[in-house]
Amino acid sequence: MDTDKDFIDILVEEMEYSEIILYSLIMVCIIWFFTKVKINFSQVSAIIAGALIVYHFSRRKHNDLLKDRIDLEYKLGHIRPLPMYFHKDPEIIELIYSILHFKTYNEPSFITMINSIDNFLKIKDDIEEGVLHVKENMDVAKDFLRKSLESLHSFVYNIPVVKLYDDILQVSLKRLHLLLRRHLDEIYNIGLKQYNSNKINVDTQFLYNEGPNGNDSRFKNNRHSYY
Repeated sequence: MDTDKDFIDILVEEMEYSEIILYSLIMVCIIWFFTKVKINFSQVSAIIAGALIVYHFSRRKHNDLLKDRIDLEYKLGHIRPLPMYFHKDPEIIELIYSILHFKTYNEPSFITMINSIDNFLKIKDDIEEGVLHVKENMDVAKDFLRKSLESLHSFVYNIPVVKLYDDILQVSLKRLHLLLRRHLDEIYNIGLKQYNSNKINVDTQFLYNEGPNGNDSRFKNNRHSYY
């Protein structure tokens, strides 16, 4: 009995709430099936069968997540200088890894881009932890956003004059802008929640979040929509 309890405890600990609901429904359906059609199996057998099915799907999902995590760690480990906050957005890791070869054409700009993105994400992390002056931090984050895009855009003067490279650059600019704008929108929303609690005063000031948001259709329809 202790072994069975340990087995169930392990399953529950590894599963998210939505998974627990889903797999519980699967087990209920299996119990209902075995009971309804009157097959010569006890409900205990049905529970064991259900538990095995739950374990199989749970392990497969967690194995897939583990593979994705290992893959991201591998890609992050190849980005230099090594960023400290890229783990907050796996899509940024994927994007920067996909253009690592740009570094050979303009290493100083590439390093500036990495550091600017990392500083941007650090500011977001600080704001999430809680800061007094959200507006000032958000203004600095905007500066790092622009610097990140300007550094990447500067490669237009260094990469080979080939349509393939230009397309990669334009798509990467659009993608980076989209990802950073999403984070900026989240910073803005955090600031609004703080203002709802503390009201506007000389320390908080008003927040401005001009420009297209992370889900604006202009990002989807115009590859030159960065600024």
